[in-house]
Amino acid sequence: MNLYHFAQNILESPDIEEKLRHPGKIDYSPSTEVFTLQLSPQRSSAYAFGKKESKKLQLGELNSERDRGLLLLMFMNHELLAIELMAQAILKFHHSVPEAFLRGLVQTIIDEQKHCRLYLKRLQELNCQAGDLPLSSFFWDCLSQVESPQAYLAGMSLTLEQANLDFTHHYRDVFAAVGDQKTADILKVVYEDEIRHVQFGVDWMNKWNHDSSFWDYYLHHLPASLDPNRAKSTVYFDMKGRLAAKMDQDTILQFKLHSSSRGRSPNIWLFNPAAELESHKISAPKSYSTIQQDLAPLLIPLCKKDDILLTSHPIDLKTLDTFYNLTFSLPENYTHADTVKLLDRHKPGQIKAWGKSPVIERQTQAIRKKQSQSFKTKNWDEQWKQLYSKAYQAAVHSKLKSESTALDLQEAQVFSSLDELLSSMKRNDLMLKSPLASTGRGCRRVHLNKLEEDDLRWIQGAIKRQGKILAETHRERIYDFSAQYEITREGKLKFHGLTEIETKAFANSANTCGPFHSKWPPDIKKFVFQQGKNIIKEGFELVAQKWAQIMLEIKFTGPFALDGFIWQDKDQFYFRPICELNPRLSMGRIALELNRPCQSGSLTKLSIGGKDSLQEASGGFSLNKQGKITSADLVLNPDAQQFFARFQIL
Repeated sequence: MNLYHFAQNILESPDIEEKLRHPGKIDYSPSTEVFTLQLSPQRSSAYAFGKKESKKLQLGELNSERDRGLLLLMFMNHELLAIELMAQAILKFHHSVPEAFLRGLVQTIIDEQKHCRLYLKRLQELNCQAGDLPLSSFFWDCLSQVESPQAYLAGMSLTLEQANLDFTHHYRDVFAAVGDQKTADILKVVYEDEIRHVQFGVDWMNKWNHDSSFWDYYLHHLPASLDPNRAKSTVYFDMKGRLAAKMDQDTILQFKLHSSSRGRSPNIWLFNPAAELESHKISAPKSYSTIQQDLAPLLIPLCKKDDILLTSHPIDLKTLDTFYNLTFSLPENYTHADTVKLLDRHKPGQIKAWGKSPVIERQTQAIRKKQSQSFKTKNWDEQWKQLYSKAYQAAVHSKLKSESTALDLQEAQVFSSLDELLSSMKRNDLMLKSPLASTGRGCRRVHLNKLEEDDLRWIQGAIKRQGKILAETHRERIYDFSAQYEITREGKLKFHGLTEIETKAFANSANTCGPFHSKWPPDIKKFVFQQGKNIIKEGFELVAQKWAQIMLEIKFTGPFALDGFIWQDKDQFYFRPICELNPRLSMGRIALELNRPCQSGSLTKLSIGGKDSLQEASGGFSLNKQGKITSADLVLNPDAQQFFARFQIL
């Protein structure tokens, strides 16, 4: 049979038997003819494209013979569409491709014809037939207008057929599990052929690509109607099949970890660890840029499907793979430099920054212009800056009252000079704090009767930079805690959870979630859970209600955290819930989100440390049959420069 007659017959004959006729020996003699291409392939009424999308079946429904048949009808239509698109590619590109390329297309068509016949025979056995379900024209709509063989391969071999590696492998197991071994065997045949079809695309793209990575070459030629997300299933990713198709591991990882927002307006997440300083227009130390780059990926557990994470640098694949393996939905990642591209592709939803600040307000100005009115909220208001000030926090805490003698609500005192501090403080052993500092920074323990030159320089420098300094009696802390709250857009106070904190040099270095009280000594348990209550939650709730009232008055919404601690004076324990207010996200909130996909009752720990974390972490993790994490000891950001985040199930 002549090659072009073969292709035309597939496109122009409405008879399914003609479309599936084996061509026999093909004559590949070149043709100078320019063929008229069909707007749509001819099909009989039973195989005509429907106005509605094909029914999406739930796995549980496959116990029904009828639904198994309908699913196979969808699969059959995909094969038929592939045959028609390959026939069109022969007619469209025969002038510009080698004969070997055309031979590869013909062999692929013959394979797809075999698949269609297998599906149609099985459909009869399942009492299902063409016409029982509207058939989608999606493949044709996406690829019939491509203008180069590279675009055809990017869309067909490397997207739609690559995805079929996942679908055929996954559904082979599903059909076998419901006792339908006949269909499972058919899907095994299709799967094995599909590996060669994907390899056809890999081989030819490698032959034509001379200047870029395979991934970039693929993206450059991928039709605008498709996205790399279409190259994989959401329920299974077949690594072995892709390797067998000669796809390199870096490219496979790119496909596996690619995420793009579609459907709803994506929320835009940003990490600005210097929010406290930004709120008062104080320049952050250079180290904050490294913190921002290293720890920005820790926002991933907060992101929902289709969200976007906006970062200073692209998140590396090792980090994305770590979060993927822990079952988190990966956000689409853009850099600040690509904001214009982001806005060309998406209508933004809410802006969700680590902390509200004037810098975030400026950085997101272009995004806010593109937001729908329902998503628009302020990222900064000048009256919010007082929330970041520990001096203002002390003033608020001075108004708190409680009848519980177990709660320590004594506020810190504020001084504007060293002399005032020395003359006013009655206690000798003090904890000094700068009004503005994050994560325990800007703190110093001093003894007034033994002030050294270094202490004096620190005090005077803090007062010079920020105008004030706070002082409170040093307390012997036993356990530190962080309570995570949020003022919702509806004005409700929401409690997210409690973490136990580890501190180093007054800074929060680790957060533990889960039943951490199980490791407390009996006297601490007795103190916390006295009279059937929980003094920690009771104390934090008292403070949170006060701050919620103030925040709502100044129209502040969003996350905030309260830090507190248990301390001991002689034989008496106290809980101090007013250590610090953080009107922003915190590592405690991240720790809680990391705990959520873990097996119920898991004790988990998120710690921030140096490079030694890489050596200390085992790098292992495991999931149970329900997809819950049962064990883990991982560095979440293995390509960090300085600040490494280690996640453990203890």
